[in-house]
Amino acid sequence: MAQKKTKARNDVAGPGDFLIITVSELDRFVYEVLQSEGAAQPHPDDPGTYVISDQERARSQVVMPKVLARFGRQGWRLTAVNKMECYIFERTENRQPVEYKVLSTTDIDRLSMKVLQERGQLSVELDDNEEQTVHVKDASQAKIQIILPEVLGQIAEDGWKLCAINGPQLYFFVRSAKRH
Repeated sequence: MAQKKTKARNDVAGPGDFLIITVSELDRFVYEVLQSEGAAQPHPDDPGTYVISDQERARSQVVMPKVLARFGRQGWRLTAVNKMECYIFERTENRQPVEYKVLSTTDIDRLSMKVLQERGQLSVELDDNEEQTVHVKDASQAKIQIILPEVLGQIAEDGWKLCAINGPQLYFFVRSAKRH
């Protein structure tokens, strides 16, 4: 595993320590997890690639926390994602182990809909084909500036803190592993 470590201090492990994992390296770790979980096999005709055999176990929300756990156990906290280049980790204080949770935009949307439903902001109607259609009663109450802080607050109630976002696809959360 080719890791580039940059220390802000000479030999003291602290919040100035960084670990950079390239997207290529991370892809290899993802494949290792997929293979160990029985969710992927090597592609028979294309060396270096793989075929997903179990879509549910191959979802980012399932695989990425396991990939990130290898770093979290060593006290590396994800702090930034440059989708095209690398994942940037910072050493936690006293190398405190952390664990990760990864949510997709679909997961965040689902939680947002639940918040709107709890607030009485959704109405369900039948369309011409007798299928249910959901409508937001007051669009001003469904703005991302209003809903996302509440969703993130609900996630934070379990100790999860938003630590990075990978483009529009994934939200990464972290919390102390000692909590459990």
